[in-house]
Amino acid sequence: MKRLSLADYLLSLLFIVMLVCIVGAFFYGVEIGKKKAEEKYEQLLVEKQARENLLSAYHQQYFVSFYHTVFLPWREFQKSWFESLDRIRFADPSGNPGSILRDLERSAQHAYETVSIASVPDSSPALWEAQKKYMQSLKLFALAAGRIDARGKTGPELADAIEGDAYVTEAMQYALEAQNDFYEAITIWNETVQNVPHRPLLEKSDLSLGEWQGLNLNFKNRYMSAWLMDNGHFVEYLPQDLVIRIDEMIRSGQAEALGLATVPSIAETLVQTRAVRNGDFLGGQSRYYANEPLMQLPFFSASSY
Repeated sequence: MKRLSLADYLLSLLFIVMLVCIVGAFFYGVEIGKKKAEEKYEQLLVEKQARENLLSAYHQQYFVSFYHTVFLPWREFQKSWFESLDRIRFADPSGNPGSILRDLERSAQHAYETVSIASVPDSSPALWEAQKKYMQSLKLFALAAGRIDARGKTGPELADAIEGDAYVTEAMQYALEAQNDFYEAITIWNETVQNVPHRPLLEKSDLSLGEWQGLNLNFKNRYMSAWLMDNGHFVEYLPQDLVIRIDEMIRSGQAEALGLATVPSIAETLVQTRAVRNGDFLGGQSRYYANEPLMQLPFFSASSY
């Protein structure tokens, strides 16, 4: 029997070492793959849990409750505010504007008491913040109406004094912030039902018309609620009323004819020319936004508003 040479022994040893390395590499690769698969699965679980948490925190039923117990009482007061201010500004000089202010004070206080007892879960932070800010706004409106002295002033003078009051200015800002929180909550809900890749556009101060067209209605509403807030435009109409007028100007070519190349420039033109009315959205909703993913809230549906 031929004895193995040193070279044979070395080759055999090298083969065994290579075999061990191959087997080790295989099992190492299996372990790494298993670890990566587990990490990916865990990440998917985390993302799934996050979506479920958001869906739970911003369940549609919470919005319905918020709409009826917080938003509507606020809107009723807001309507009274604008109507009362017009009555004061254009009132018969022989009238009693002081009584109008007292009525406003009672209206604001009543709305505050209604909103304050509404149940809004703190697991829905945007809605919770909106409720808190609506309460702050109503409290300040009540304080302002109670402290403004109507004596010795004409209707226009008193109306100007009311609008220039520090409490009123702060109350309006709180209301605009609350509105923005409400519309932000709606975009969060929107993100739980579909992928929306355009959130960074909400932070652009000079949004172009092309970028605007890439936003869905919920995100357009949120963009305009923030714009109204940032510019201090306390108006009777809702963000979606301004949105539809912007879309109409773009589609009709009016924006281009006027040389308006950004959404804020169109919005400012519409606000300053008083070209937006409360309810404009409902009048053209089916024509412009029939396939949009909308929350089932009355101010998004002409049939239930």
